[in-house]
Amino acid sequence: MDFQRKLILHWACQGAIKQSDTQEALNISGALPQAHQWPLFLATLLLWLGALAVTISILFFFAFNWNDMSRFTKFGLLEAGVFGCAALYWFIGSEHFLSKLALTIGSILVGVLLAFYGQTYQTGADPWQLFAYWGLLIIPWALLARFATLWFLIIVLINTALQLYFEAYGQLLGLGDRPDEDVFWIALLFNGTCWLAWEAASTKFTWLNERWAPRLLAIATAAPLTAMFIMVIIESIGFPVLTVILYLAMITLGFTVYQKRIPDLFMLAGFCLSVISTIASVVIAEVLEHVDEIIGFLGMTIFLISMAAFAANWLKKMHQEQSS
Repeated sequence: MDFQRKLILHWACQGAIKQSDTQEALNISGALPQAHQWPLFLATLLLWLGALAVTISILFFFAFNWNDMSRFTKFGLLEAGVFGCAALYWFIGSEHFLSKLALTIGSILVGVLLAFYGQTYQTGADPWQLFAYWGLLIIPWALLARFATLWFLIIVLINTALQLYFEAYGQLLGLGDRPDEDVFWIALLFNGTCWLAWEAASTKFTWLNERWAPRLLAIATAAPLTAMFIMVIIESIGFPVLTVILYLAMITLGFTVYQKRIPDLFMLAGFCLSVISTIASVVIAEVLEHVDEIIGFLGMTIFLISMAAFAANWLKKMHQEQSS
C-alpha cells in the first residue's frame, strides 16, 4: 500500500497523472486505507492499549496492597499471572497476535517476579543482575513467540544491565582516557552489534522485518559514535584512530546500504544529521574563536541553513528514486 501511494504521487509530480485525477488514482489502486481496514487497525490499537493497561494495573495493584498481602500471596499471584500468559499462548496458538502479546506481558511479569524475590529474600544481588537475568530468562519465550517487540525488550533489558554495571563498577571495557567514555563504547558496541544482526536476520525471518526496531538501534549506535567522533576532533581524547575508522565506516556503509540495498529514507536522514552535526561542531570550535562573535554566528547560521537545504534536496531526490 505504501509503495503504491509513493509511486502514484511520484507520477503525479512528474505530470504523468493530472493533479485532479490523483485522488481517484489513489482510491482505485487501493493505496489509501479502505473502510474495512479501519476496524482492524482500531482493534489492534485497542488491544495494545488494553495489554499495557493490564500490565500497569498489576504493578499498581501490588504497590497499593503491598502491606496487606503475605509474601506467599504475592508470589502466588505473580506466578499465576506468568503461567496464565503462557497458558493463553498455548491455547490460542503460536501464530495469533494475541498469543504473542500474552507472552510479552508474561515476560514483563517475570521481571516483576524477580524484583519481588530479590526484595523479599534480600539476595544481595546488584540491580544490573536483575535486568541481566530477566533478559536471559525470557530468551526462550522470544524464540518461541517470534515476535519483534519481545526481542527488542530483551535488547533494552541488556542495555539497562550494562549501564547499571557501569554505574556500579565505573568501567566495563577499560576503553578511553576517562571512565565516563566507557559508557559510550558500551552503547556503541552492543547496540551496533544488535543493529547489524537485526538487519541481517530480517532478510531471513519475515517476522523481524519491522523497520522501527533497526531505526531505534541505529539511533542508539550513531548518537554515541557521533559524540565520540566530535570529542576526538575537538578535544583529542579517546581512541582517535579507532573512532575515526568506525565513524567513517558507519557513514559510508550507511549511505550505501540504505540508499541501494535497503532503501530507508529515515536512516539516510539520520546519517545526514550526523554529518551536519559533526561539521557544525568542528566549525564552531575552530572558527568562532578567531572571528568576531556577531560575524561568526551569522556565518554559522548561513552555513547550517545551506547544509540543511542541501541535505533536504538530496533526500527529496532519494525519495523520488526509491519511489520510482
